[in-house]
Amino acid sequence: MFASWARRSVAILGLCAFFSVAGPRMGMAATSSCAARHAVVFVNQGYGSSQASITAIACATEDVRGLTPHQPIKVRLVDSSSLRAEAVAIRQRDVAAEPLTGTEMAFELLGALAPNQDLAAIRRSQYGGNTTAQYDIAGKTLYVRDNKPAYTPLDRAFIAHEFARALLDQNFNLANLTGPHNDSAGRNSDAQLAAEALVEGDAFTTMTNFAITTFSRQDILLLNQELQSGGSPPSDFPHDQIGFPSTQGTIFVKYLMQAAANGKKGTAARDAANLAINNAMRHPPGSTVEVLDPALYVQHHVSTATETVDAPQLGSGWSKVDSDVLGAFGIGDLFSQHAQKPAETAAAMQAGAAWQGDRWVVYKSGPDSLMIWKCRFTNIAGAQAYVRALSNYTEIRFHATLASQAPIAWHTTGYSLAVRAHG
Repeated sequence: MFASWARRSVAILGLCAFFSVAGPRMGMAATSSCAARHAVVFVNQGYGSSQASITAIACATEDVRGLTPHQPIKVRLVDSSSLRAEAVAIRQRDVAAEPLTGTEMAFELLGALAPNQDLAAIRRSQYGGNTTAQYDIAGKTLYVRDNKPAYTPLDRAFIAHEFARALLDQNFNLANLTGPHNDSAGRNSDAQLAAEALVEGDAFTTMTNFAITTFSRQDILLLNQELQSGGSPPSDFPHDQIGFPSTQGTIFVKYLMQAAANGKKGTAARDAANLAINNAMRHPPGSTVEVLDPALYVQHHVSTATETVDAPQLGSGWSKVDSDVLGAFGIGDLFSQHAQKPAETAAAMQAGAAWQGDRWVVYKSGPDSLMIWKCRFTNIAGAQAYVRALSNYTEIRFHATLASQAPIAWHTTGYSLAVRAHG
């Protein structure tokens, strides 16, 4: 996966920030020493020059990441239109497997999604912009566009990114690592988002270190130019969720790598950094609060609470649709939407930072819907910040005037809100 709107800021940042961890610069010709590893196997023939380029990229990526596949990674070379169709099919399959009905209802009730917005369509847009390479976890195949037209620096970076995901899949099983997560109360998309941030942050970091160690200065300049020519995504909550793994995940991985490499130099620094990420793959962050504050993850200071919501007495006709966890990132980002003053953003961020656990449950009866959302925070100040942030957000989003502390009760035509504090 490569979210197109995240690629510019993260990749440019990475080209500068990870230089100290990467090894000495080497040209593409220097990667021939790893050709005997047979990193890839091509399932179709007739693309000789493309195969040579991809093999060199794969070998260099292995060296940078310090991982080798257990068996050669299958590569299928296709033209650009076939690659685009394959990427669309992969994303449609993945989104179709997500239970989005309840999530869409919850987002609408929270004001995070307009009634005319289609959450599935937004999620499917996640693969926009990458027309060079796509790794399919289900099929264990790396699809790569052939080199007509010739690969640009950005194309080579894309291939390294997707090959890195293939490496991670063989070594750490991405289907289990980034697939649906559950806790004892049900689905937990926050934990899933945290795991995907680790994986995507690793792939981004590997890609940028690949560029640093193999590209000429001219290639790096061209890469930055290509990255900066990309468009920006809409600035709203659903798109921020999609961009979170690449943007914040890269910062998270960078922190872990630099902490592990501290005091070391050269190959020792790179090996220590890669080992730290390997350990993280075996013990991934369990919540986005750890991704947002990597020191909590490193110090093992996070103790998340599994929240349960007691079934309410709603009468006949009501049925439960779904439940999930919004998480620290979700709370902070959602309540930052539409913020007009620094204090409003600060309250949202404080609430996210103090998050300990939450769960929402959506019920439906005909055209009517109801969401119960239970949140727990590590301290009273965080809970109070949550109430302020919710009040600020609701005032702006729904043109209401609310009290800034619980209890809160407010209603308007077709919509009502009640907030209560319990310890």
